Amino acid sequence: MTALAISSPIEEMLDMARKRNPADLYKWALGWLLRRWRTTQTDDSQEAFASRIGMSQGGLSKAEKAGSPNLDLWCDVFEVLDKDLVVALGLARIIVRAIQDEEDALGRELSSDQRQSIAGQYFSNM
Repeated sequence: MTALAISSPIEEMLDMARKRNPADLYKWALGWLLRRWRTTQTDDSQEAFASRIGMSQGGLSKAEKAGSPNLDLWCDVFEVLDKDLVVALGLARIIVRAIQDEEDALGRELSSDQRQSIAGQYFSNM
């Protein structure tokens, strides 16, 4: 006997939301912004910046590489950079949508270098 998979309306809504707002792509965009702002608006090395915000260099490196930091980390990091988390999320959304549009147009996922290029275009206009 085969079990039927029945999805609830809430599961369908979550599934659609996850496709439209993929957490991994948002983490990538936030990490990219963090790294860019850290390197352009401070003279801190990754190690020095991590120390200044009270975390390990490994934790900061993980955040910059789209790891899984918690929301408190993102709030603290952007506060130290004198950036509002909501603004950073808005900018991340612009970057995510641009990457998604390009991936849809090409019919494939972009390489890291291609993502970097797109994000860089938007960053230069910020």
